[in-house]
Amino acid sequence: MNASEDILDIEFDNVVMPYTEMATVGRDVNNNFIVIVNPDTGRNNAYFKFCNHQRYDRSTKVIRLDFKSSKYYNHKGDGKYLWRINNSEVKMLLEFLNDRPKNILYRTFKTNWELAIFHWNNECGFTDDPEYDESFPEGCNPNSTLFRNPQFVPLNQRMSDYSTLRF
Repeated sequence: MNASEDILDIEFDNVVMPYTEMATVGRDVNNNFIVIVNPDTGRNNAYFKFCNHQRYDRSTKVIRLDFKSSKYYNHKGDGKYLWRINNSEVKMLLEFLNDRPKNILYRTFKTNWELAIFHWNNECGFTDDPEYDESFPEGCNPNSTLFRNPQFVPLNQRMSDYSTLRF
């Protein structure tokens, strides 16, 4: 089997998205939500998705939240509605992002926020870039071309205050 046979695709409204470009940061079965990263090569921003079901395929509402500021992007392309999260849902999300990852494979990360950044950069291919270097707090030399890429999220990126979101 060659490498191209290993790639699975998901089709949403005639848009084919490579399945290999999605990573689950974590899910909360008690509160029924999931946080994932799913880079879109057609977008020039860095974001994660917060979905209203613990399984993405069963969610009906999704919100894309920017990694670098407290803004959101309307989710389009797969029939899911924009999740206009309320204060209690924001609180739930922030608690999750500040919690330690539950998956034993990711226990080296202090928070789900750090894990989300890692997954984003990994799914974008930045972790394979020769300029990627975890010896820098940012994940690369601040003068590198990687650091200037709008999709790259510095490893030391502070979490935005998503409680200021307005719909």
